Amino acid sequence: MQKATNDSFLSFKDYLESNPYCVDKTLFIKELFSLGTNTYQTPIAKVMIITRPQGFGKTFNLLMLKDFFDLNTSSQEIFVKFKIRDYPLIVKKYLNQYPVVLMSLKELDGTNLDDLNIKINTLFKEVLGEFNFLLESNKVSYLYKKYFTKLIENSLKLNELKFFLLFLTQALEQHYQKKVIVLIDDYDAPLAQAYKLSATFYQECLDFFNFFYADAFKANFALNFALLTGNLPLTFVRQFTGFDNFKHFTIRDKKFEDCFGFTQTELVHLLKTYDLGEKLAELSFWYDGFCVGDLAHLYCPQDVINYLQTRLIKSKTMAHPYYVEEKEILTLKDLLNLQNIKFKNLYFKLLKDTAFEVEFLRTLHYAELGESRRNLLNFLYFKGYLTSTTSLDEKNLKLKLSNEKVKALLKSVL
Repeated sequence: MQKATNDSFLSFKDYLESNPYCVDKTLFIKELFSLGTNTYQTPIAKVMIITRPQGFGKTFNLLMLKDFFDLNTSSQEIFVKFKIRDYPLIVKKYLNQYPVVLMSLKELDGTNLDDLNIKINTLFKEVLGEFNFLLESNKVSYLYKKYFTKLIENSLKLNELKFFLLFLTQALEQHYQKKVIVLIDDYDAPLAQAYKLSATFYQECLDFFNFFYADAFKANFALNFALLTGNLPLTFVRQFTGFDNFKHFTIRDKKFEDCFGFTQTELVHLLKTYDLGEKLAELSFWYDGFCVGDLAHLYCPQDVINYLQTRLIKSKTMAHPYYVEEKEILTLKDLLNLQNIKFKNLYFKLLKDTAFEVEFLRTLHYAELGESRRNLLNFLYFKGYLTSTTSLDEKNLKLKLSNEKVKALLKSVL
């Protein structure tokens, strides 16, 4: 479910209370489970990674999932208003029935390994703060209590921090006697930051998260399922030996195609709600163009939300590239390798609406980003700067700039 106005909230309920209207994305919950004899007993994978461009509602969808599944939340009155109510088997089995761990790695932007260590300690202490009762539970083993106490009172080393999620889920399973759902937002953010700084730091960061995810998600008896979201399908997740129940869902995949972003139908309904139906052509000119799976005409919610917020203040506001942050421009300058004349010529051709045929890569590795035009075009595709005009076949795409907003961003970078 993606809200039409306002920006950041602590919970799904908090978000809803600020505005009674939102785009209903609750059927995303249904899509997480296998139908099987119409019982929705199991998730489609033990571990799922869903990648979408920036501003496509990933964070808010995770907040929605937390409020739906979390046994420490009472959400019956909220979700009865939305489409998921039409699936009573899912509601009965999952609504407020499981312990949930939600964390975002967005702020893990360490400048070196020591700085990253400090920030990971800070994040894990914040996450643990929601579950302090585990220290008093007579069901939780001494080993876990000792580990959590050391984390709270001191700082752990990286080789100790890698066990945090494993120990937390297993302690929660001991306390509740129920398997745990794990939700992680911006799973790839620390790697993106590390890559910009140095190859050595990037490899060190990669090694840590390789072990961190493997320990938490491989053969963890306490795990119900895990869902990770981010921008890029990074190669490092494929290094986990024995991680064969892992599934990755990118913007090329049909699964979850309408669960993130606003569809054309949703945008029309949204504009009518705000008496702005006549603005569809204007918004389409600037923001239309994203394609996911077989679904065309998707809009970045953050672009639309920023437009609506501004319209509520200034009624004569025109659509323009609202979601062009200075941080995003600096990131592009770092990643686009503008010193390479071949790549720079490619960007100028893109600005002239040239489409490029390219082999599609299921996963990427930051360390290989600047090695070829193929790698760079796939990076721009996953980040949402390019869109697929045609799927030439299973392995190849034809890509061009997504829309006028992206063109304005690329112009500002160049």
